[in-house]
Amino acid sequence: MADSKISEEIKERLPVEQLIGQYVPLKKAGRIYKGLCPFHGEKTPSFTVSPERGVFKCFGCGKGGDIFDFIIEIEGLTFPEAVKLLGDKAGVEVPEWKPTGQNGSTPSGPNRARLFEVTSFTSRLWNSILTKHPKAEHARTYLAGRGLTPETIATFQIGYAPYGSATGTSLQQAGFSRTELQAVGDPTKFQDRITFPIADLTGKIVGFTGRLLETKDDPRGGSSRGPKYWNTPETSIFVKSRTLYALHLAKQEINKKGFAILAEGQMDVVMLHQHGYINTVASSGTALTIEQLKLIGRFAPAIVFAYDGDSAGIEATKRGLELALQQDLTPYVISIPNGKDPAECLQKDPELWKKAYENRLRGLDWVVEEALKNAPRPLPPETKKALAKELIQWLTFVSDPTEQADWFLRLAAKLETNEQNLRELFRRIKPNAPLAASREQVTSNQPTTDPSLHSLVDTSIAILLTFPETYPVLKTQFSGPAIVSHNPLFTKLIPLIQNIPADSSLEQNIESHLNDDERKEVALQSEGLLVQYGDIELSPSWAITELSLILQRIRTESRDQAKSAISEEIQRAQQLGDVEKIKSLFQELQNLIY
Repeated sequence: MADSKISEEIKERLPVEQLIGQYVPLKKAGRIYKGLCPFHGEKTPSFTVSPERGVFKCFGCGKGGDIFDFIIEIEGLTFPEAVKLLGDKAGVEVPEWKPTGQNGSTPSGPNRARLFEVTSFTSRLWNSILTKHPKAEHARTYLAGRGLTPETIATFQIGYAPYGSATGTSLQQAGFSRTELQAVGDPTKFQDRITFPIADLTGKIVGFTGRLLETKDDPRGGSSRGPKYWNTPETSIFVKSRTLYALHLAKQEINKKGFAILAEGQMDVVMLHQHGYINTVASSGTALTIEQLKLIGRFAPAIVFAYDGDSAGIEATKRGLELALQQDLTPYVISIPNGKDPAECLQKDPELWKKAYENRLRGLDWVVEEALKNAPRPLPPETKKALAKELIQWLTFVSDPTEQADWFLRLAAKLETNEQNLRELFRRIKPNAPLAASREQVTSNQPTTDPSLHSLVDTSIAILLTFPETYPVLKTQFSGPAIVSHNPLFTKLIPLIQNIPADSSLEQNIESHLNDDERKEVALQSEGLLVQYGDIELSPSWAITELSLILQRIRTESRDQAKSAISEEIQRAQQLGDVEKIKSLFQELQNLIY
């Protein structure tokens, strides 16, 4: 396993805010950065990143740590794998680490870094074949016929997997073993297909989708050649439910625009990007999942469904709307006329797409319009009853009472009925799990202030550790019995602050007495205590003033608590008639007062 020197060098070269900013949009807030937590759904940012301490902390779900903890959590890696990945990003050489089994043997399976080498090489190979090889002429003709430009093909690294053994031979010559190929889903199974590489958030290739073409060289022909689309199966680096096609290219634009466009297929995404709709993504060989919507929710609060206009696309849109509402995303729907898909519409009639895009509807408006579009007018009683029962279910996804009340009025008007009738129907249906009751609750990003002395002591220590240069000015104020904490870790720090050897500094004394885990935990807890200052620009001069006020308050409150305790003892001594005890206690009280 990599030693601490390598880990520290990686941290120095890879600022925490830059790394996490690749996964989560962050905004500067004073001395820290804030964003929506990638580990749980939330609308109000409770996720903070501290460049000074090199740590992150979410005050909603409680997760926190350094860049290694973040990568382990978000990428699902082991610590050695996280060190290797971040070492590559930082340009730090990390020695090969091979885990051993219970009997001391070394597992034979390839590591993640090696798997990414396979997928990256395969992607470059197929792209080169598409753009240069004579046998890929029909593939180039097909893509040109779909309206793709060479620039778009290069951006998405679209390729062509030829029929035959060429892919397997090239991979073998590149030094990849059969075990490694199987571990990434066996690229040799892609035969005579246009290939679309699928990447993770950081741009590393994790798998492929291949669209079948017709090749005269393939003697099989017909349906025996496999399905129209072939996807890499799930592997250790490709989890379909947590992957969105082109998110690594779209994430910044999604954050900028405030919404993501979700299409059904890769070709739709590619064409939309080519026409300037760069905030477009698609699910990768799977129906839309909660995990994919959470990914989108990291970057924007809204999602626009741009699925095909056929019956299957309409049903998929409805399922997607339910999931989006459950994740507290604001959904919209683009309705493309005549059952066309976005790619076809953009190629044949860009103005038709533009009009549909500009006239997109909020999700529930679209549901109502879809339900009513073929209904007779005026609505017959039996039609009203069926539509009311269908549409009232959607109001279970509206948790805000004001918005829900508005929807009752709007539905009543659309269904040509009385609002009270709908409310009565809503009560009678009694949905099994109303969204408002089941939604994940998120705590405030501002911690509740604890007025106790111990909390004040912990806050003063957090400020001191953030600005250790203030210690010479304040060291006498940190002495005395009033400096007491209930936090075991901060209790350990107090004597290290109060008793610094002459040949040492505050930082050196603490560094020498805490292990790595304790230092990390001190940083996390300190960051949590300083969040109470919000967006105030913290500085050494501010620290001296604030610490002086806090330490003065600690001494005052400690003295007041001591006086109160002595007064209670005096009352008990008087009840017992203990004159000597009373005299002694009055002397203690006098010493506190003067």
